[in-house]
Amino acid sequence: MITRKTIRVGWAASGAAGIMLIFLSLFDPLNLGLGLLLSGYLGYLWFDKLILVALIISVLPPGIIHHIQWRWKKAVDSNLPDFLRDVANAQYTGMTFIRALEFSSQKDYGPLSEHLRWALAKISWGVPYEEALQAMAERLDTPLVRRAVMFIIETGKIGGNIQETMTTIAKHIKELENLNRERLTSMKPNIYIIYIGFAVLVMTVVLVYNTFIVTLLTQEYGGGIGAFTPGTSPITQIVYLRIYLHTSALVAFFGGLIAGQMGEETVTNGLKHSVVMVAVTLITFIFFIT
Repeated sequence: MITRKTIRVGWAASGAAGIMLIFLSLFDPLNLGLGLLLSGYLGYLWFDKLILVALIISVLPPGIIHHIQWRWKKAVDSNLPDFLRDVANAQYTGMTFIRALEFSSQKDYGPLSEHLRWALAKISWGVPYEEALQAMAERLDTPLVRRAVMFIIETGKIGGNIQETMTTIAKHIKELENLNRERLTSMKPNIYIIYIGFAVLVMTVVLVYNTFIVTLLTQEYGGGIGAFTPGTSPITQIVYLRIYLHTSALVAFFGGLIAGQMGEETVTNGLKHSVVMVAVTLITFIFFIT
């Protein structure tokens, strides 16, 4: 189980690694020759490209952690209706609520099972079931689990029919899951559209720069990237290269975040898309921009 503390530590560690890479490349206090090495590999605008490398290092681990946590929570929510329905059915056979929980805990509900057994252990130690279920909801930390537990506790307090409540909640959650699945399926093509748009941008940049910019400015300046003579335009090849690099990197990063929000519910799920597109941008400007 991935906690919020784990995510914060991941962000701090990966961010520190990215900053350290830039620091060592610029100042080289350990005489590693890292800046010279990177400038040789990254070519023109090596510092701009180094920032993209540091960005990838800073974002990749948290992006993976967020994705794993999201999938884990989705698994909890998808198993929740089956758990509630099984508990309600067990109560209809005459079992008490606690006995129904114990009986249902023998089944497999994915990541939910481990926390259910943890809550039952607390109940066996004398903790009231309301507190145990509330603690389980806080550990699982999903909106659906919190709402379901709240309804169950409130029903028990006012003396209502818990099994009827659990059956109703299970049916409601199942309907929400189906609606959410349909929504995500309909929004999934937006991710592909963003990738296609980004690919078109990168290919356009490569064609325009290599075909037109280099040819025209080479004729004007007589060759040499970044060359400049008095009386000519100050916009040199290196300026065009920097503009294209920064534009492509910004489109890649924010396009990935938009893809995560539109196709996978949250902006943090877009971090992995941002990493992929920023990496493609970096590779393109290292190997395909002459």
